[in-house]
Amino acid sequence: MSKVLDLANDLTSFESKYNSGTGAFDSVITDTISESTTGSGVTIDGLKIKDTGIQVGGLERVNIDSSGHVTMPYQPSFHVNKTDGNVNSENYYICNNVQHNIGGHYSTSTGRFTAPISGVYYLSFSKLAYANTLRNEIILYKNGERFVDTRDDTQNSRYQTLGASVIAYLSAGDWVALYVRTGTIHGTSSTWSHFSGHLIK
Repeated sequence: MSKVLDLANDLTSFESKYNSGTGAFDSVITDTISESTTGSGVTIDGLKIKDTGIQVGGLERVNIDSSGHVTMPYQPSFHVNKTDGNVNSENYYICNNVQHNIGGHYSTSTGRFTAPISGVYYLSFSKLAYANTLRNEIILYKNGERFVDTRDDTQNSRYQTLGASVIAYLSAGDWVALYVRTGTIHGTSSTWSHFSGHLIK
């Protein structure tokens, strides 16, 4: 039989009414929970609720301001670009210049963003393709397989911007990276390229 403690009505008779069993209560019912006078908030196990923030492990993970804006400062997110050289055919496009990399899940060594948790992610990239007579093609790989393919088939002397955005489900440990299949993709200016993504839910 479940033991329920109703703090609003039963606190004064707690000992006499609930001393027959052992272990934790299955649930607690209360009309209100007030923050203590020390200002430390309300803590349940490792979850702390204080003012407009929710803390886990001593860090504020969610905040709701007075206007109702919700921020999650530790949500996985990255925005990177490349400034150290162009990339030719059959090479990964590895970005060296980090704008932000919350959680450190994008690697400037491998060019991979690895999903830390399973969820729905928004991913976006755009690259300036070098003007030549080759077809320029850049691919978003997921776990080493083609996921999103972009290319310019005009094969003329004009520069082209290749890019795409996608909402994708990634399991924890899945990775995505950009790969230059053919042609030459610029990588010497932060304004000519970007690769970004973040967890939606």
